[in-house]
Amino acid sequence: MSEAFECYDQLELEENTCGIVSLMNAQRLSSDAWQEHFKSIPAGVEERFQWHYRKYFKRFSSYSYRKRRWDMKNGIRPDDLRDGINELHTSLGLPKLTLISLFRSEGDTYQALSEHFFKVTHQSLEFGYTPILIFSRFQKISQRRGGYRWGVVASHVVTLTAVSEGERSLGFQYCDPWGGRMCEGRLCVPTRDYWANDICSREDKGLKKSPCLVVDAQDSPVHSSRYAPHVSSVVVASHVLVVSSPLTEHK
Repeated sequence: MSEAFECYDQLELEENTCGIVSLMNAQRLSSDAWQEHFKSIPAGVEERFQWHYRKYFKRFSSYSYRKRRWDMKNGIRPDDLRDGINELHTSLGLPKLTLISLFRSEGDTYQALSEHFFKVTHQSLEFGYTPILIFSRFQKISQRRGGYRWGVVASHVVTLTAVSEGERSLGFQYCDPWGGRMCEGRLCVPTRDYWANDICSREDKGLKKSPCLVVDAQDSPVHSSRYAPHVSSVVVASHVLVVSSPLTEHK
């Protein structure tokens, strides 16, 4: 791998920096035409991270009360990540990113969800910008008064570099900021039931039965091997950020 395509490593920073570091990797892995617009941003991992944070992610969130878009404890929400990126892109005269929920709508099939994911990510790659993909781990959580509930316990953000269609799953390649590695994974139809909800949806915060495609990415820090094996949990592809118009339209 050439130096130009080495991934930034979030472990050189704080653990919860995957969102901003995946943005940094998207800037590095996108086409030469896109990279031209990012040349003025500092190159070093610490300097580049701090530049993005101070200018666009230190601002207060529009979705979490009295919290900044990014902080060391909570990381960043998908919608806050989108807002910060789009403010940066507006300042540079670049196309904005669209945040797409990967939760099935009522009546949709997994096949339709797979086709939609492939279409929007493939188009973004064709337009020269590597999509930013969010994994979310949902888990059965015991409650103090007895019983349990399903809730999100971890999220991770990666940069998608390729996507391919298969008979029963979608293959993808990605730059994982956890260690700065190039990895492979698959999005699969769930084989067992789970419950999850879209944290970015203000209209519908209720849990839904098995609404997303399941992530098979063994190297991801949100993979099940890092969690108690006796606790029911699942890692899903919850959101993706893509470009939906070509760079040439924004000259």
